[in-house]
Amino acid sequence: MDDLLQEIDTLKFERKNERRVRVDVDSKSVHSLLELLRGRASFVHLSAISCVD
Repeated sequence: MDDLLQEIDTLKFERKNERRVRVDVDSKSVHSLLELLRGRASFVHLSAISCVD
């Protein structure tokens, strides 16, 4: 999965453990990130999302 996340230039990610990843992404790339995770990484569950304005 780390390789997939590196495909989005504006994204910063930190692996907390094998099942938890913190991802920081700008608002323009959120849709691309979600499509990538759902499509190529086969994710079906998002447990938390938050934002800072």
